[in-house]
Amino acid sequence: MNTAKSYPVFEADQVLTNRHLNDMFNYLEQHDRLTRIKLIGSGIVCGLEVSFQEKDSIRISKGCGLTSQGYLITYCDTVFTHFLPYNTRNFPADLLFVQQCDEAAPAEKPFYKDAFKDGIFELLSSARLQELKPGEKQNAVAFADNIKTDLKKYAVVLFLETEEENLKNCDTNDCNDKGSRMDFEVRALLVEKAVLNKLKLQQEVPVPVGKPTVTPDLHHVELKRFNVPVQDLKSSDEVLQAFAALVDDAKLRSISEVLNYCFIHYYYLLEDETFNPFENVFEQFKKLRDEILKNSPILIQYYFDFIDDVLKAYYEFKHKVFEVSTSCCGNELKFPLHLKLGEATEDTSTAVQSNYREYFIYSPLFDDQKDKLAEIRLLFTRLKLLISMADFNSIRNFGNNTVKITPSRYGQVDLSERCIPFHYNVTDPGNELYRYWNYDKTRRGNYRFNLGYNAYQYCTADNVVHPLLYDIERFDFFRIEGHIGKNITQAVTLVKTLQQQNNLPFDITALSADYIGALVRGEEPQCVIEDLESDYRVLIAEYICKIHDAFCFAAKLPFVVPDRILNFTAANFRNVTAEDASTLKNTISFNANILERASHPFTSALVNEFQAVKKYVKGDTLLKLCNPGANTIGSAYIGMKGSFTNPVTINTDLPVTSIQFHAFEFVDAIESILELVMNNELADVDTRELKTRHDRLEKEIRVLSAFAVLFLQTLENNEQSNLSDLASDLYLDLLIFNLETLLNSCFVEQVEALKSEYNRRMAQYRLAKNFSYYFKNHGGIEHKAGVPRGGTFILVYHEERRNRFIDRNSLFINKDLSNLMISRFRDLVQPDVPIDTLTYQTKLLQTSILYKDPELFIRFKDVLTQYLDDCKDLPEDKRKDLTDLINREPRPVHFELTDGMVIADFYIPYMCCSDCPPIAYILPEQPQEPEAPAISIATKSFCSNDASSYPVTVSPKGGVASGTGLSVLADGSYVFKPATAGSGIHTLTYAANGKTASVQVEVIISPVAKFSYTINVDGNQALITLTNETSGSTAQTTWEWLRDGNTFSKEQTPAPFTFKTEGPIKNITLRATNGACPGESTLDIVIPKEDPTLKIDKTSFCNNDKTEYPLMVTPAGGTISGDGAIARADGTFVFVPAEVKTPGQVTISYTANGKSATVTVDVSQMPVAQFSFETRTEGGEMTVMLKNESTGTGDKTKYVWLLDGKTFSENQDPDKLTFKTETLPHTIMLRVANGECLSVFSQEIKQQVEERTFVLCSNEKRFRLEPNLTATDVVNVLSNDGIKMRDATLDISPASTSIDKTTDFHVSYTINGKQVNVTITLLFVDAGFMMKLTRNTSPVAVFPTILTMTANLTDAEKYSWTITTVTGRVINLTGREAILNYQQNDLSAGTQLTITLTVVKTSQTGVTCQNTATFVLTESIFGKHMNQGAFDNNTTA
Repeated sequence: MNTAKSYPVFEADQVLTNRHLNDMFNYLEQHDRLTRIKLIGSGIVCGLEVSFQEKDSIRISKGCGLTSQGYLITYCDTVFTHFLPYNTRNFPADLLFVQQCDEAAPAEKPFYKDAFKDGIFELLSSARLQELKPGEKQNAVAFADNIKTDLKKYAVVLFLETEEENLKNCDTNDCNDKGSRMDFEVRALLVEKAVLNKLKLQQEVPVPVGKPTVTPDLHHVELKRFNVPVQDLKSSDEVLQAFAALVDDAKLRSISEVLNYCFIHYYYLLEDETFNPFENVFEQFKKLRDEILKNSPILIQYYFDFIDDVLKAYYEFKHKVFEVSTSCCGNELKFPLHLKLGEATEDTSTAVQSNYREYFIYSPLFDDQKDKLAEIRLLFTRLKLLISMADFNSIRNFGNNTVKITPSRYGQVDLSERCIPFHYNVTDPGNELYRYWNYDKTRRGNYRFNLGYNAYQYCTADNVVHPLLYDIERFDFFRIEGHIGKNITQAVTLVKTLQQQNNLPFDITALSADYIGALVRGEEPQCVIEDLESDYRVLIAEYICKIHDAFCFAAKLPFVVPDRILNFTAANFRNVTAEDASTLKNTISFNANILERASHPFTSALVNEFQAVKKYVKGDTLLKLCNPGANTIGSAYIGMKGSFTNPVTINTDLPVTSIQFHAFEFVDAIESILELVMNNELADVDTRELKTRHDRLEKEIRVLSAFAVLFLQTLENNEQSNLSDLASDLYLDLLIFNLETLLNSCFVEQVEALKSEYNRRMAQYRLAKNFSYYFKNHGGIEHKAGVPRGGTFILVYHEERRNRFIDRNSLFINKDLSNLMISRFRDLVQPDVPIDTLTYQTKLLQTSILYKDPELFIRFKDVLTQYLDDCKDLPEDKRKDLTDLINREPRPVHFELTDGMVIADFYIPYMCCSDCPPIAYILPEQPQEPEAPAISIATKSFCSNDASSYPVTVSPKGGVASGTGLSVLADGSYVFKPATAGSGIHTLTYAANGKTASVQVEVIISPVAKFSYTINVDGNQALITLTNETSGSTAQTTWEWLRDGNTFSKEQTPAPFTFKTEGPIKNITLRATNGACPGESTLDIVIPKEDPTLKIDKTSFCNNDKTEYPLMVTPAGGTISGDGAIARADGTFVFVPAEVKTPGQVTISYTANGKSATVTVDVSQMPVAQFSFETRTEGGEMTVMLKNESTGTGDKTKYVWLLDGKTFSENQDPDKLTFKTETLPHTIMLRVANGECLSVFSQEIKQQVEERTFVLCSNEKRFRLEPNLTATDVVNVLSNDGIKMRDATLDISPASTSIDKTTDFHVSYTINGKQVNVTITLLFVDAGFMMKLTRNTSPVAVFPTILTMTANLTDAEKYSWTITTVTGRVINLTGREAILNYQQNDLSAGTQLTITLTVVKTSQTGVTCQNTATFVLTESIFGKHMNQGAFDNNTTA
């Protein structure tokens, strides 16, 4: 199945075979197909469209395509009217498929026999139908007549039918083998979809272990909308349960399935995915959801958002992967000989893709698929990280979560275009989610510019960290996070502040999740009650106007002790004397100011002033309205400063005390009323308390009126009275008419009417602020963790029901409650009901409204309660069960929440339902701008360790200040605390009148100066190295180092310096300064007494090492001791290992300053590696026995034996070695080590060759090289350079070898596998000699005839001459040269002599050989050579 990797190269006159030709064809043809599918692509190129025409024919248009094996299929426009079962063929044995890699090929070839039998029909055109045989034609079925086959179950396929035909060997002209022929024919087939689905599953890329069983469809999963269809959500518990219901087990399982199938379906496009990351994702989802519901239920909305993110990420991946139509080196066996064209009954459409059509898959060479592939891989990684990096633990500390608003997108935009939510860990090393959030930003290197709640963790760009300060035109949504879990008042304030500071186009409202919940304090819309408050202030001003005359009259009455006691009582006014009347007149004197009328504009301003500040003290109105003089009741009252105690005690003998006492009570009663109404707005005023105080006023008015009338009547009737009629009229007007007017003012009734209207409006507003009511009355409420541009952001909070009672005014608004309360809960709307009854009734009402039919529940409860009361003999356990049953709430509370906690958020896409009606503004000609806000602080630079509080001045009052480190005091003023703010530049902002002002302050980090030092003492000099360990420094920090008060460096870390060790203790100071924030640290330098040190560069030696190794010591002047340690004359010390007497551990000591320093070295015995070996060879195998003969070893000696460089043993004596003789030679090495002392010895193991040397006499007849040779010995003569020898017996014949000098012969043979090389030296002993005959012809010669004989051999040990005459006489001579004197030996000249020479010679090896030569000196020879010179013993006659 693999691609041909070679082709034949032909030579001249080569015999060609079928294999040569087939290999050449296969190479060219396969690479041609590979070029198509790898560099161009595969699939339908164009045309080949299927159309189902009027249910009586199928048409395939003209077109072409490439199979995954690179076969080109072309087809012409054809209409098919019939079909019949397709007769499958056998797969051709010689048809070779190509594969780039060695993947296992499926055993089943598409549409060939065995595997593919059923569900396949051949489409027949009219022409093809006519070509069929009669029997086949009968099986053809016309589409128009088809009633059995459901064509919807089939698809159209073009199949490249391939058949191998074996050509016959013989015909009439030729019997040569003609081989085979491969025939190709394109067939149009009708194939059952089930067959194609099975084929697709076989061809899928193998998925890693753990592949789950999933539906082979990509489900379209979506999350349901919150509370749709709309239901009454009557509690916080139900709101949270509604979120949980959206992500139930069934939904999570569906999402898990699509994620698994997503991986399985597109696994082949992903890189580095060795396992299915979604295999257990359902369990992950479920575990996380259950843990949130158990421990932090208010995070369930963020869990919902998390699941929504996963779905959005999935659909974005699915959308993008749809555009990927490329494959890098795709599966060559996917559709090797066929092309799927489409479903049989569906016309091919370019708009809708079919699962049963092979669309063209381009090579990445020709399109932008590489970028698309990279994008889907990044999106898949993001999908994994969304699940693995979901982090709900970090956001559970609700109090520490910062409220943030991040601009984003919503609607039909991908998750990539949205901001990153805050419930993800975005910076986990290696899994940085922000890097994978947006492919376009990532590929441009701008991944740090993804907006998100935690953007500050990965980016410092201001437009990313504070995006709301920049252009937000491109954003249509604002994600709001960090408010869940906070108190509603705090949350509203924080969100509203951010919305106003950043000028964001949306509104904010807060809704209670409690069905009978109360209004959030501080959220009352002013427009709902603004007119009532205005009316309330008008009533107060009108009231002050009405009381002015009488009030000021009483206040201006003199308060002095009379100069005498008036002797009358109220009963004898008529009998008062003239003197008493005069005294009474002087006591109750009047002046012109008493006639002063109230200024109504002034009164209105007075009311507004006191209502604004709400710090009214009794006496304030008296002072500003009446301005009483000294020694008056008013001045005495004002002097009490709001703490009233009547200074007058009624004396029945002194009538004036009664008038003064009640005048004080009258003034205080009015001031008490004014104190109540001035310090409370209509929303807060207690009408019951107001009525109580007004009742007191009415009582005092009646008392004063009675006194006034009686007093005036007495004075007028007294004859001594000289008061004028004008005074009498005045007194009557002031004391009677005005006082009676006060009694008829109806002030209390008017305030109660306003308060009732206020309560009615608040009840209506309260109902509008209930979440369930709001949900039903305002369409389009959704949860998206934020709000769109121009929408309303809704905060839903939990409200405790415990110990809270029903507002009667709710009955006018909430019809559901009013019917139930009027019929069953009258106690809750009646005044003066005992608190226990209110508590019980409220709890019962709260339980009943949770039922679908509260009225039915109350009836059931009444009946069951009556039954329990009547049934006295009911067992206690049964009674308890029934009691628990009727008191149990219908739906158990799942979650424990705190009062006022924000539990969810929603939005409506419009600014809805303002609490106030539209306002038409009429601009004046010269509009007066409201006072611009201002904020200032005296100091703008601080240190971070400054715990002081610095006043912050703001104006006008009533605004909101914000900023890090800013605190508000009890009196409403602001202070800035640098230590709380922390280092950095902080902006303090003050918002008022719709505008903001800000001031920047800088908190400079206060450095904490710290350093350490090290000292190296060398004699009287010390080197000190300073290490700066200051924390809190910056690049702008300045440094100053002082030694004993003097600056010596301004570097962050000064260079090491030396100083003398003598003298007083020194100190060093480090001053670190960040701007105006200094830090200082001082250390005394303690100079240690220098300890001796002893160092040596090497600590392991051999005992034969004579090198002198320096011993480095400090301080100088000490003494050295230890074996091998030597002190030199120059005061230095060395260590000589060879001087150590006993090898082992040696301790060397250096002593100085009364202390010692030591160093231990190892001196090891130097070993001498040595070994010997014996070999034994048998049957071509050599066994080697090794013997370790190393010296200088010990118990710790280590041995390593190596054979040809490879270790084979580490024993002292290794096991024997055996190897074939043909592998020789081998080198054996022995490494012997004592520590670092190593000795190496090696020997070469060669073929076993015995070298022998024989020295033989050349005249020896026979010599046996192997005297012990037997018939079983195996002998093989390898070489012989000329000596006569019998190979079979290894006998040599020296005498048969012709030599004339000593000659070396070499014979090589093997015996029983052992090679023997023999050097044979034939010792040639030359017995030849020369002769010379001389005759002295001198007449005086004594010896006339001489025979001189000289042996040729010069170095023989012995020469023996034997001369024998014909008569048998023997003459013996010796020596190399022998002289025979004929005359002396009594020999006649010419007498025949037989001369024999025997020569004896011993070789250097000690072999002695002798040789003999004989010569017959005949008479003729004698005569011929006499006096003719020398002749040898080979001379003949």
